Amino acid sequence: MKKHYFALPLIALVLSMVFPVVSARADLIFPPSDSFYDNNARDCVYVNRDYYSNGKEGYVTFLSEPGGREVEKRKNGEIFWIQFTYDKNGETWGVAEFDSDITPGQVTGWVPLKQMEAVYDYISFEEDHKNEISQYTDDYQLPTGTSEIILWKWPGSGEIAVKMPFLDSPWQTAVNSYIDSAGREWLQMQYYAGYRNTWLCLDDPDNPDIPAFNPAPSPVLYAPVDTLPVDVQQPESGSSPLVLAVILVIVVVAAAVALILILYRRKKAE
Repeated sequence: MKKHYFALPLIALVLSMVFPVVSARADLIFPPSDSFYDNNARDCVYVNRDYYSNGKEGYVTFLSEPGGREVEKRKNGEIFWIQFTYDKNGETWGVAEFDSDITPGQVTGWVPLKQMEAVYDYISFEEDHKNEISQYTDDYQLPTGTSEIILWKWPGSGEIAVKMPFLDSPWQTAVNSYIDSAGREWLQMQYYAGYRNTWLCLDDPDNPDIPAFNPAPSPVLYAPVDTLPVDVQQPESGSSPLVLAVILVIVVVAAAVALILILYRRKKAE
């Protein structure tokens, strides 16, 4: 029996490690591979939100750092994950890491948030319904027999964040309450098995068919340009590895040709 008692906390530990891995973006913070962030991490604010590119010119320009050199231009309407922001002279900049359209692999760039439009999310819902949301301090009880639950992005979103077994644990914390027009109570789960800031319908926790009565509104964006301006600057660190390799090959070939010509002329002179 003692072995069984020892196994229970071990299983709980494994579960607590597995679930956050499933939702790595929601629960773990991996800083961007960015030199400006590395040098200014203490002054950066973690935001963890998706944004549409939305520049007035029909595109946005990502820079190497706030006010720095150009990295890449992207058309309006694309979605970028802004992980951190930085304030420079009263202007808020966000950093994004994304697959480049002009070079192989990923690049990191900074962009003024005034040129971005937040994708509707739980923060947007809270802002729109702040007068209808109240702090929740009770211990929630689910209907008897509930074995699995649905966690939603926000009440009435119609978007399921995750469906999982119900875990009766003090770690699963509810912080806010919202009553919808049908009288159903919703709880904002600050943390649940690795997922943060999702919503649980307390009165109907395992129903995946709750109607979308608060769907995300369509974003209002500036029209994207047909063609991006072709004035992207080269990285300060030099050309890309591919360009450097081509240049190196040309130099080697030129040197070989020059050497052959010198030897040929010497032989001819003899």
